[in-house]
Amino acid sequence: MRRDGLPRVRSFAANSTQLRRAREFVRERAVLDRVPDELAEELVLAVTEAFSNAVAHSESMVVFVSWWVGERDVEVQVMDDGLFEEILPVQRDSGGIGMALMMMMVDEFAIRRGTEESPGTLVRLRKRVGREVGPLELVVVPDSGEAGGRKAS
Repeated sequence: MRRDGLPRVRSFAANSTQLRRAREFVRERAVLDRVPDELAEELVLAVTEAFSNAVAHSESMVVFVSWWVGERDVEVQVMDDGLFEEILPVQRDSGGIGMALMMMMVDEFAIRRGTEESPGTLVRLRKRVGREVGPLELVVVPDSGEAGGRKAS
């Protein structure tokens, strides 16, 4: 985890061509913060859905993806500057399984709906990790002066 506890945030143009970059951002952060691969891929799938929904439904110009890691959990937020458009009931041909899929992939799922008075829909995706996570650290071990059992000259 960053020592200051602040999230990492990236902005992306709100179009489908940027989806690959958003997924790469989540994967890169997961590697740097030592999140297990399986959990990282579940987060990537959930972010894919949230990002795709923002592009398809919000009419936003930009989508923000933030990454925050605690001692035993990871939170990713996907935020646009648009309105939340609820389409119910879900029709078979509408593709509308994204919300259910996101809920299945994470331990906590929440949406703050963007409205006319307060635009900006935020999707919060949180995953618990069974062990402490955080950035890889470089540990420098002082040279003992011995190489192969002998002192180096």
